[in-house]
Amino acid sequence: MDREALRAWRGTIELNLSLRQLRILEIFMERPGQIISRAFIRSTVWGPATTVSGNNVDVEIGHLRKILRGADNDHPIKTVRGSGFTFEPKEAQTHG
Repeated sequence: MDREALRAWRGTIELNLSLRQLRILEIFMERPGQIISRAFIRSTVWGPATTVSGNNVDVEIGHLRKILRGADNDHPIKTVRGSGFTFEPKEAQTHG
C-alpha cells in the first residue's frame, strides 16, 4: 500500500479501491491478527460524530472482501462474531 499516493496492490495487481476502502484496509494492515470492532472502524473512517450505522461498515467490508479475494477464492478479512473483524493476510499466515 502506498499511503501517499492512495494506491494499493495485491501482489502485482493494483486494486481499484474507494477512499473509504483504502482507509479501512490501512486500519487492517496496521493491525494484522488483531480484532477490530465495527465501532472503531466507523469512528476512524467516518469520524467520531458520525451517524453511520454498523451496517455501513459491513457493506464496505463486503466490497473490500470481494476486491481482495484471491485466486483461491479466499480473502484476508475474517469476521469475529460479536466482536468485529480481523485481518489475516496469507503472508502473515505463512510466516507466522
